[in-house]
Amino acid sequence: MRNGVPPSVTVRTAAPRPSATVSRQTSPGRTTSNIYRSLLDGSGETAVYIAPQNERVMQPTFAPDGRTLYFIRTERGRPPTQRVYRLPAGGAPTDTAVAVTPPQFIVRSFSFNADGSAMMLNSLESAPNNRTLSRLQLFVLATGAVSAPPT
Repeated sequence: MRNGVPPSVTVRTAAPRPSATVSRQTSPGRTTSNIYRSLLDGSGETAVYIAPQNERVMQPTFAPDGRTLYFIRTERGRPPTQRVYRLPAGGAPTDTAVAVTPPQFIVRSFSFNADGSAMMLNSLESAPNNRTLSRLQLFVLATGAVSAPPT
């Protein structure tokens, strides 16, 4: 032990890391939903995504490698959808967000595996008698393959 730390443990000093927040502003007849990037202390706030009118964004999450920002976007339509989208982490509001999940998914939340190659999706699925079921699915980013979560 050295300074109370076992020799097999690496101690790293935390450097300023980016965070992402969602801001919603409502004016008469219009709701806007934007994603901002800032340092964890709130400084350096910069808009990175402006959602289309009357669409919402939520759960901005950096990929484990920190290079990509993922978020859920609610889209109007018949039926309405909630899909996962991605942007480069250093993006600007003029960048185009790319849909990651297919349009038939109604994603409620997501999380990454340790290496960022797959996401666990919590999505809604239509069921008989006007019911909706919540379903967990493993979604592989490189292929788009969907499977039941490992047990």
